[in-house]
Amino acid sequence: MHISDHLLKLRHVVRDMEEVAIAYSGGVDSTLLLKIAREELGGGASAIVCSSGLLGSGEVEEAVRTARYLGVEARVVKMEMLSRPEIATNPLDRCYHCKKAIFQEVARVARSMGIETVADGTHSGDLDGDRPGIRALRELGVRSPLAEAGMDKKEIREASQALGLPTASKPPSPCLATRIPFNEVITPEKLRQVDEAERLLRELGYGQVRVRHHGPIARVEVEPGHLAQAVEDREIIVEGIRAAGFTYVALDLDGFRSGSMSEALPGRKRSP
Repeated sequence: MHISDHLLKLRHVVRDMEEVAIAYSGGVDSTLLLKIAREELGGGASAIVCSSGLLGSGEVEEAVRTARYLGVEARVVKMEMLSRPEIATNPLDRCYHCKKAIFQEVARVARSMGIETVADGTHSGDLDGDRPGIRALRELGVRSPLAEAGMDKKEIREASQALGLPTASKPPSPCLATRIPFNEVITPEKLRQVDEAERLLRELGYGQVRVRHHGPIARVEVEPGHLAQAVEDREIIVEGIRAAGFTYVALDLDGFRSGSMSEALPGRKRSP
């Protein structure tokens, strides 16, 4: 099916909702969904942004600005995720507990606004592999129009580009908890260290980065094509990351890859 067919199907899926509250992150997926919902439903499209304490600095503010650009005034809901032991202790199913807590809150806020349908930016590619958060969405009846329309990440970026959305090439930015090894307690201090270190790398021009927190060691992932540049920039990188609170700075020669914290788990294969 051509991208235009999938986009047309997305419009039909959204139009049939009549009213929808979108759990909005400001990323490429939820921004396309909000754009289409605004076009198809007008004032029937709402955006709810969760300020969870697990996002990088500026992410919530950027999401609000992007929603406003689309003509939607997002509602921001603050949550203290680290007050929940099932999240702060960072178990293997942390993502399930986190998604469940967030969408329960989004649904509560939506109902207070008189809206019954809650949707998110999950796409068809998210349904593959081990994603505990998907179980939470299904349990709570959250709709995923992009997945329902059969759109994958590549098509979402292409559609976003065609529609002139500012997020078309925005890199993924999962919550900072993904930088902490499983079963190690997540603390505000660890999240701050990671956030500051990653912000430094982005300011140096490294778009897709991760700084994995291994106690005193920061394991830095940049895209494979940027490894040589990172070695050249090593002095400023080391100085900046040490200033964030780490003692040692290690450059991961495998380069950036999603979910690398899972590679150390028994029976898990390393990412290609």
